[in-house]
Amino acid sequence: MKFLFSLLLLLALPVTCHAGAPSSVDVPILMYHKVCKDPAQIGKFAITPSELARDLAFLAESAYTPVVMADLIAFVLDGTPLPERPVVLTFDDGFFSDHRYLLPLVLEHQVPVVSSIIGQVTDAYTSEGRTDILYPHVTWPQVAEMAASGLIEIQNHSYDLHCTRHGAKGAEQRTRECDTAYANRLQADLSLLQTRIQEQIGTAPTTFTYPFGAKSACSDQVLQSLGFSASLATEARVNTLTIGAPDCLFSLGRMIRPHGRDAETILGRLEASHRTVGCFRPHTTAQSSHGFRLQCPVATYRPAL
Repeated sequence: MKFLFSLLLLLALPVTCHAGAPSSVDVPILMYHKVCKDPAQIGKFAITPSELARDLAFLAESAYTPVVMADLIAFVLDGTPLPERPVVLTFDDGFFSDHRYLLPLVLEHQVPVVSSIIGQVTDAYTSEGRTDILYPHVTWPQVAEMAASGLIEIQNHSYDLHCTRHGAKGAEQRTRECDTAYANRLQADLSLLQTRIQEQIGTAPTTFTYPFGAKSACSDQVLQSLGFSASLATEARVNTLTIGAPDCLFSLGRMIRPHGRDAETILGRLEASHRTVGCFRPHTTAQSSHGFRLQCPVATYRPAL
């Protein structure tokens, strides 16, 4: 009887997906925008090509392993293991520099990254047909070339919501706009870009990147109804992803990478910040003798801007 009771107690304990494998992983995500050589533009949202090259060289040789959104989604939804120190590099807005500078550098260093494009400007500049470096955004042929590299994952940054219009910023719900109208408006815009990207590269994005990081209380719920598996916000924090918890993939935090503060410095500060609470590493969800889950607390890192 004692043996039977022990066996039943063992069967009642939560089951992990792999023996000794981490069930939760802390993942920092870095946020980039434009890459250019114009001193007048360099600053919080623009870095030089040489700065980007140093970041990619550091990551290629460091203990960190760059991954993309597909890897995070596969970990959470399917239990596909992540490397011990994953990091995601995201590039917002689909600037021309993604093709001119980013593509050659990721090919050189073999570092995968995420590029979130805006549909309306991509359509407009493709029609205009310019290809010089003053061209502000990528064209569809350039998007296709980037995707074909196998190192640049294309994601959805809205078709035409990267603006402030009718009292709403980005994907925010407008004042006095009912939930149904908001959901329909968001669906129409995002679905249009999903279709355009599917037509151009053969696959639809899995992730929505909020313009300006602006969102409303029901935004992620609308995204889930549209079939998105993840979303990227702009809050400066490290993300804890847990197998079997799909909600943890939404409104993921990111640290901006401005001019003058390289990836090595940002990640080093994260390491120091999280070391005080014992996090910033893959960790197996421990089981106490009573079957309770013992989780590592999540620290919030807010870099000086």
